[in-house]
Amino acid sequence: MSDERLFQAGDGTLLLSNWAEQAIYESPVMRAHLERIGLARTCAIANEAVKLAVSDRIDAFRPALVAAMRSQIPADRFDARRWLSLQGALAAYRGRVEDALLRDAAPVYEGVRALALTRFQRETAIAAAVAGSWADIFADWDLSRTNAVRTACMLYQLSDPVMAKRPFDQFYQRKEMH
Repeated sequence: MSDERLFQAGDGTLLLSNWAEQAIYESPVMRAHLERIGLARTCAIANEAVKLAVSDRIDAFRPALVAAMRSQIPADRFDARRWLSLQGALAAYRGRVEDALLRDAAPVYEGVRALALTRFQRETAIAAAVAGSWADIFADWDLSRTNAVRTACMLYQLSDPVMAKRPFDQFYQRKEMH
């Protein structure tokens, strides 16, 4: 299997994006700026910081992912007729591949996280404060939860976030104390 096909089977930039997102969403910096500049603006800045960090580190990540997959997944698994992915047929090997990447490509991991967080901090620090409800259409959600903020940011990217949020309301709406 070619390196390019293997890279795609390894979900391309998904893992690298996840590393960058984790650095931002798990940072106290995210929480510090969220209410000041608003959820929508914070999400837009986070998404852009992730994109830029991934773009900057992809050339170093590609060979590291391919090498990790070749070292952790038996060669006969690449001969399957169906489409291979770390989310699908190769999911059993995902943890091993990630562990190998964290061990053998630590500078890529640390670099994409640091770059994303630095860009996020720089842009949120100069962003204007929001007037009105900082949570916008997600005002009924418990945004103290990192997963709720991450989901809201994902939904803001869709063409109709109001409709898209409805299936998630049952998980993230604030529970009123009685």
